[in-house]
Amino acid sequence: MSTQQFPMAEALGKPVDAVAPRFALYSAVCRIEQAARAYLAEYLRQRAIRRAEAQLRGLDDRMLRDIGLTRSEIHSAVRDATQGFQLAAQPR
Repeated sequence: MSTQQFPMAEALGKPVDAVAPRFALYSAVCRIEQAARAYLAEYLRQRAIRRAEAQLRGLDDRMLRDIGLTRSEIHSAVRDATQGFQLAAQPR
């Protein structure tokens, strides 16, 4: 590897061979962190969807009719409403 690929190696006064493994480790840790964040975001999104469905299921039929839903439409209504939106996780 050349010092062009690792310009900080020259600045640190270290040989490129000493910097490359650390860079590879840092890169792997960043990828793992990114995957963990994506997993957590999806988990929180699914949890918010389940919470919304549970709240709607808790309403009686008259209240559901007032908002234009039937019991059989709850699942699809919540899923369709959340398409394209990032739900913010609300701490409890």
